[in-house]
Amino acid sequence: PGRDYALLRAARAFSKKIIATYPEIVRAETKRSPIVRDAERVGVSSGTTPSETSGTTPNAKRAPARGDTLGEPLKRKGNDLFKSGDFAGAVAAYANAIDAADKFASSNWKSIVLSNKAMAHLKLGAYASAEEDCTEALTLNSKNVKAYLRRGASRSVSGNYLEALEDFERALMLEPKNEDAKTEITRMKNILGDAQQIPDFD
Repeated sequence: PGRDYALLRAARAFSKKIIATYPEIVRAETKRSPIVRDAERVGVSSGTTPSETSGTTPNAKRAPARGDTLGEPLKRKGNDLFKSGDFAGAVAAYANAIDAADKFASSNWKSIVLSNKAMAHLKLGAYASAEEDCTEALTLNSKNVKAYLRRGASRSVSGNYLEALEDFERALMLEPKNEDAKTEITRMKNILGDAQQIPDFD
Protein backbone atom coordinates (compact mmCIF):
# COMPACT_ATOMS: atom_id res chain seq x y z
CA PRO A 1 0.00 0.00 0.00
CA GLY A 2 2.78 2.45 0.86
CA ARG A 3 4.47 1.84 -2.49
CA ASP A 4 1.17 2.28 -4.32
CA TYR A 5 0.43 5.64 -2.72
CA ALA A 6 3.97 6.83 -3.43
CA LEU A 7 3.52 5.90 -7.09
CA LEU A 8 0.14 7.59 -7.12
CA ARG A 9 1.57 10.84 -5.75
CA ALA A 10 4.39 10.71 -8.28
CA ALA A 11 1.94 10.10 -11.13
CA ARG A 12 -0.14 13.08 -10.12
CA ALA A 13 2.92 15.28 -9.85
CA PHE A 14 4.34 14.36 -13.23
CA SER A 15 1.23 13.74 -15.37
CA LYS A 16 1.11 17.28 -16.77
CA LYS A 17 4.84 17.21 -17.48
CA ILE A 18 4.47 13.87 -19.26
CA ILE A 19 1.73 15.28 -21.48
CA ALA A 20 3.79 18.38 -22.31
CA THR A 21 7.15 16.66 -22.78
CA TYR A 22 6.17 13.41 -24.45
CA PRO A 23 3.15 14.13 -26.68
CA GLU A 24 3.94 11.13 -28.87
CA ILE A 25 3.64 8.81 -25.86
CA VAL A 26 0.34 10.39 -24.92
CA ARG A 27 -0.96 9.98 -28.47
CA ALA A 28 0.05 6.32 -28.44
CA GLU A 29 -1.68 5.76 -25.11
CA THR A 30 -4.80 7.44 -26.44
CA LYS A 31 -4.87 5.08 -29.42
CA ARG A 32 -4.58 2.10 -27.08
CA SER A 33 -7.56 3.19 -24.97
CA PRO A 34 -10.75 1.69 -26.42
CA ILE A 35 -12.82 4.32 -24.63
CA VAL A 36 -11.14 7.20 -26.45
CA ARG A 37 -10.39 5.31 -29.66
CA ASP A 38 -13.95 4.12 -30.12
CA ALA A 39 -15.61 7.38 -29.14
CA GLU A 40 -17.62 7.50 -32.35
CA ARG A 41 -18.92 3.98 -31.66
CA VAL A 42 -19.69 4.64 -28.02
CA GLY A 43 -20.90 8.15 -28.74
CA VAL A 44 -22.40 10.65 -26.38
CA SER A 45 -25.66 10.25 -24.52
CA SER A 46 -28.84 11.65 -25.99
CA GLY A 47 -30.82 10.59 -22.95
CA THR A 48 -30.59 8.50 -19.83
CA THR A 49 -29.01 5.07 -20.26
CA PRO A 50 -28.38 2.21 -17.81
CA SER A 51 -24.70 3.20 -17.76
CA GLU A 52 -25.63 6.58 -16.35
CA THR A 53 -28.64 5.78 -14.21
CA SER A 54 -27.61 2.59 -12.39
CA GLY A 55 -29.62 2.19 -9.23
CA THR A 56 -32.72 4.04 -10.47
CA THR A 57 -36.08 2.36 -10.82
CA PRO A 58 -36.51 0.81 -14.30
CA ASN A 59 -39.19 2.37 -16.49
CA ALA A 60 -39.93 5.03 -13.90
CA LYS A 61 -42.00 7.85 -15.42
CA ARG A 62 -40.73 11.18 -14.18
CA ALA A 63 -41.45 14.66 -15.42
CA PRO A 64 -38.20 16.36 -16.48
CA ALA A 65 -36.92 19.02 -14.14
CA ARG A 66 -37.37 22.60 -15.27
CA GLY A 67 -33.64 23.03 -15.85
CA ASP A 68 -33.43 19.84 -17.89
CA THR A 69 -36.06 21.21 -20.29
CA LEU A 70 -34.27 24.55 -20.57
CA GLY A 71 -30.89 22.94 -21.26
CA GLU A 72 -31.96 20.00 -23.44
CA PRO A 73 -31.88 21.82 -26.84
CA LEU A 74 -28.28 22.88 -26.22
CA LYS A 75 -27.39 19.38 -25.06
CA ARG A 76 -28.79 17.98 -28.32
CA LYS A 77 -26.81 20.60 -30.23
CA GLY A 78 -23.68 19.40 -28.43
CA ASN A 79 -24.44 15.81 -29.40
CA ASP A 80 -24.87 16.80 -33.06
CA LEU A 81 -21.62 18.78 -33.04
CA PHE A 82 -19.78 15.85 -31.45
CA LYS A 83 -21.07 13.44 -34.07
CA SER A 84 -19.96 15.83 -36.82
CA GLY A 85 -16.44 15.96 -35.36
CA ASP A 86 -16.65 19.51 -33.98
CA PHE A 87 -15.46 18.61 -30.49
CA ALA A 88 -14.65 22.18 -29.43
CA GLY A 89 -18.12 23.26 -30.49
CA ALA A 90 -19.59 20.34 -28.55
CA VAL A 91 -17.74 21.38 -25.39
CA ALA A 92 -19.13 24.91 -25.73
CA ALA A 93 -22.67 23.64 -26.36
CA TYR A 94 -22.59 21.34 -23.32
CA ALA A 95 -21.27 24.17 -21.15
CA ASN A 96 -24.06 26.43 -22.43
CA ALA A 97 -26.61 23.68 -21.72
CA ILE A 98 -25.49 23.51 -18.10
CA ASP A 99 -25.59 27.31 -17.82
CA ALA A 100 -29.09 27.43 -19.33
CA ALA A 101 -30.35 24.77 -16.94
CA ASP A 102 -28.73 26.60 -14.03
CA LYS A 103 -29.72 25.47 -10.54
CA PHE A 104 -32.98 23.96 -11.79
CA ALA A 105 -31.29 20.99 -13.49
CA SER A 106 -31.66 17.52 -12.00
CA SER A 107 -28.46 15.94 -10.74
CA ASN A 108 -28.75 13.02 -13.16
CA TRP A 109 -29.28 15.24 -16.23
CA LYS A 110 -26.32 17.44 -15.35
CA SER A 111 -24.18 14.36 -14.69
CA ILE A 112 -24.94 13.07 -18.20
CA VAL A 113 -24.13 16.42 -19.84
CA LEU A 114 -20.85 16.63 -17.93
CA SER A 115 -19.97 13.08 -19.00
CA ASN A 116 -20.66 14.03 -22.63
CA LYS A 117 -18.53 17.15 -22.21
CA ALA A 118 -15.74 14.98 -20.83
CA MET A 119 -15.86 12.77 -23.94
CA ALA A 120 -15.49 15.84 -26.16
CA HIS A 121 -12.56 17.02 -24.04
CA LEU A 122 -10.94 13.59 -24.41
CA LYS A 123 -11.19 13.87 -28.19
CA LEU A 124 -9.53 17.30 -27.99
CA GLY A 125 -6.69 15.93 -25.84
CA ALA A 126 -7.78 18.09 -22.90
CA TYR A 127 -7.31 15.27 -20.40
CA ALA A 128 -7.26 17.35 -17.20
CA SER A 129 -10.53 19.04 -18.21
CA ALA A 130 -12.06 15.65 -19.02
CA GLU A 131 -11.08 14.35 -15.60
CA GLU A 132 -12.59 17.41 -13.91
CA ASP A 133 -15.86 16.99 -15.83
CA CYS A 134 -16.09 13.33 -14.83
CA THR A 135 -15.33 14.03 -11.19
CA GLU A 136 -18.11 16.61 -11.09
CA ALA A 137 -20.44 14.20 -12.91
CA LEU A 138 -19.74 11.51 -10.32
CA THR A 139 -20.36 13.95 -7.48
CA LEU A 140 -23.85 14.39 -8.92
CA ASN A 141 -24.40 10.69 -9.72
CA SER A 142 -21.98 8.23 -8.17
CA LYS A 143 -23.32 5.40 -10.38
CA ASN A 144 -22.60 7.02 -13.74
CA VAL A 145 -20.60 4.22 -15.37
CA LYS A 146 -19.61 6.27 -18.41
CA ALA A 147 -18.15 8.95 -16.16
CA TYR A 148 -15.97 6.33 -14.42
CA LEU A 149 -14.82 4.95 -17.78
CA ARG A 150 -14.02 8.38 -19.19
CA ARG A 151 -12.26 9.54 -16.05
CA GLY A 152 -10.25 6.32 -16.12
CA ALA A 153 -9.34 7.01 -19.74
CA SER A 154 -8.20 10.55 -18.99
CA ARG A 155 -6.14 9.34 -16.03
CA SER A 156 -4.51 6.49 -17.95
CA VAL A 157 -3.51 8.81 -20.80
CA SER A 158 -1.98 11.13 -18.20
CA GLY A 159 0.01 8.24 -16.69
CA ASN A 160 -2.12 7.96 -13.53
CA TYR A 161 -2.56 4.22 -13.93
CA LEU A 162 -3.47 3.37 -10.33
CA GLU A 163 -6.28 5.91 -10.24
CA ALA A 164 -7.40 4.78 -13.69
CA LEU A 165 -7.51 1.16 -12.53
CA GLU A 166 -9.71 2.15 -9.58
CA ASP A 167 -12.14 3.91 -11.95
CA PHE A 168 -12.35 0.95 -14.33
CA GLU A 169 -12.90 -1.47 -11.45
CA ARG A 170 -15.65 0.76 -10.07
CA ALA A 171 -17.30 0.81 -13.50
CA LEU A 172 -17.15 -2.99 -13.64
CA MET A 173 -18.70 -3.29 -10.19
CA LEU A 174 -21.64 -1.21 -11.38
CA GLU A 175 -21.89 -2.92 -14.78
CA PRO A 176 -20.32 -6.40 -14.57
CA LYS A 177 -20.64 -7.17 -18.29
CA ASN A 178 -18.98 -3.97 -19.50
CA GLU A 179 -16.31 -5.09 -21.98
CA ASP A 180 -14.48 -1.74 -22.09
CA ALA A 181 -14.01 -1.87 -18.32
CA LYS A 182 -12.70 -5.45 -18.50
CA THR A 183 -10.27 -4.57 -21.31
CA GLU A 184 -8.92 -1.54 -19.50
CA ILE A 185 -8.53 -3.34 -16.17
CA THR A 186 -6.36 -5.95 -17.87
CA ARG A 187 -4.38 -3.27 -19.68
CA MET A 188 -3.79 -1.22 -16.52
CA LYS A 189 -2.66 -4.29 -14.57
CA ASN A 190 -0.26 -5.25 -17.33
CA ILE A 191 1.22 -1.76 -17.28
CA LEU A 192 1.52 -1.86 -13.50
CA GLY A 193 3.06 -5.34 -13.58
CA ASP A 194 0.17 -6.80 -11.66
CA ALA A 195 -1.65 -8.95 -14.21
CA GLN A 196 -4.12 -10.57 -11.86
CA GLN A 197 -7.42 -12.11 -12.80
CA ILE A 198 -10.19 -9.60 -13.51
CA PRO A 199 -12.48 -9.42 -10.47
CA ASP A 200 -15.86 -11.09 -10.92
CA PHE A 201 -18.65 -8.83 -9.70
CA ASP A 202 -21.56 -10.94 -10.95
